[in-house]
Amino acid sequence: MNSINTTTTPTPQALLIKNWNQYFENGQTRRIKNLAYSLMQVDHDPLTRKLLLRKGAEGYRALAVFAELVGIAARCPQRGLLADSKGPVMPDRIAAMTGLALGEVEAGLELLASKDVAWITHVACPQRLIVSGSLRTGRKGKPLQPELVHLDDTSSDSPDLHIEWEYAIIDKGHGPETERRLPSALKRLLDAQKEGSRVNETVACHTPSRASKMPDNVARHIVKPKPNAAPTVACHTEGVDIQKQPIQTTEADRRAVDRFVNDLEKSGLLGSATVRVKKKTMH
Repeated sequence: MNSINTTTTPTPQALLIKNWNQYFENGQTRRIKNLAYSLMQVDHDPLTRKLLLRKGAEGYRALAVFAELVGIAARCPQRGLLADSKGPVMPDRIAAMTGLALGEVEAGLELLASKDVAWITHVACPQRLIVSGSLRTGRKGKPLQPELVHLDDTSSDSPDLHIEWEYAIIDKGHGPETERRLPSALKRLLDAQKEGSRVNETVACHTPSRASKMPDNVARHIVKPKPNAAPTVACHTEGVDIQKQPIQTTEADRRAVDRFVNDLEKSGLLGSATVRVKKKTMH
């Protein structure tokens, strides 16, 4: 009897620089998709930095590897996560990109991921990357849809996305505790989508008939010839009456209007324009 091979491919792992958004981004870089530089704060974990310096050559190599990692992570689609469309950026690729020896890269990564340093970690490589700088609002303040990059070297067990969660200290009546929250930019996008799904009625536009545009009383319109004139479209919110009520006119009003039209025609100010008069029979 033939046995069925149930061996599953392990989920690919990717290197992640911890707290990237806190230490290596600012208000300007978060609006840029393609960075030409990387930020390196002078006060990034100074105690751990001194610890590495006291380790001698081993610590020097780890600091050099970390500086190169920051430069590589700043050029990745989702900054801070060392992955691109080809998949995770592995140590051999890091060595080829930086010119460092593969053994130095592997030793530096091991020290950087150790409990004493903990500047980097390994996470499951997602199937899609959220392009940094694409989570922003448009001109009218509406959040734009983020750009996604699909990865080739992933498995079916890989998560769909990698999200760098934010944490806040709250008090629900049982003492202070931490709460995990979505990044503010992603939360604004999801809130806007929920708000749009709750709107069932939109502004309705229609082309009214001539009777709806013309009141029942006397109406005079100065009309000039307009080639290829588009029909007038009136837009209103459903349920709101925009029709004007007829105005009651008298015979004196009619005579005043007739005198006004005659004066316009004699003055020649109308040029080639014509005057149309609609009269209603008086009862």
